[in-house]
Amino acid sequence: MSHNGNLLKFTYDYSLRLLKSITNTDRISNKDDPWRAARQALDEALEKKHMIAADIVSAYNRSHNFHRKLKLASRHLEAVHLWSCRVWPKGQVIKVDAKLVEGSKLLTGGSSGVLQTVFEVGLAWDHILDLPYITGSSLKGAMRAAVEALLDSKHDSIIKQVFGSEAASGCFQVFDAYPVEAPEGLLELDVVTPHYYSRSKVVKSELDAQPVPVVHISIVSGVLFRFVVAHRCSKRVLEDLSKALRELKVNATNSGAIAALLALALLNGVGARTGKGYGMFSLEKLSFDCPRR
Repeated sequence: MSHNGNLLKFTYDYSLRLLKSITNTDRISNKDDPWRAARQALDEALEKKHMIAADIVSAYNRSHNFHRKLKLASRHLEAVHLWSCRVWPKGQVIKVDAKLVEGSKLLTGGSSGVLQTVFEVGLAWDHILDLPYITGSSLKGAMRAAVEALLDSKHDSIIKQVFGSEAASGCFQVFDAYPVEAPEGLLELDVVTPHYYSRSKVVKSELDAQPVPVVHISIVSGVLFRFVVAHRCSKRVLEDLSKALRELKVNATNSGAIAALLALALLNGVGARTGKGYGMFSLEKLSFDCPRR
């Protein structure tokens, strides 16, 4: 197999390999006992999944064009930044660099991302840049969830003006975020063990639990992501938002109110398993400036 660092090719090649290994029953020794035979087949499949995931992580992180992909992502985001400045000349474009804190992995796109058909847990993936990314929609959702969890119902009106509602759109846009620096590699082998499900049903007793480890791939801690947010919120909306944030002891000026929403989301966690410490970022750099024409 050619280790050229293309995850889409890995997905195809290894899916075929895994399918062949699971359907090959010649080596199963417990054919007279259906339950033991099924368990043996499952154990072999899990072992092969672990080997496949480890191979993908190693090959991708060591690919010769790995750092070139990160540079392309950085150039792409600069183009997005410049385009936003031109489209919304009277608005504001915010660029934030944030790093996954030590010990915090990132998992986004788990239910539908690449490799989901192989490992049951996927990863949001840009097939053009061949990089994992965080969708703008999930970021905007995380921003809204973070502020709604902190503000009481009297601020519902300002939240709808900023984020939008069924009747009207919001006043800002969040673009897809990409990794731009990965000193220790980008991908990491990960595992989750769902203890309280058996045959897709919740079990009521620990004695009935049959934990089956689910091997998958996550983004390693220490990776630096770049975020771009553009808004055209009115002065009145920004004033009301910054006032609401000050009630939370978030010292946000009118010009920094939208950036404060992004910071809240990044500090609270983005993506899946935030309750387990995933997706926690530390802010590294913040910029409000647009390039001069």
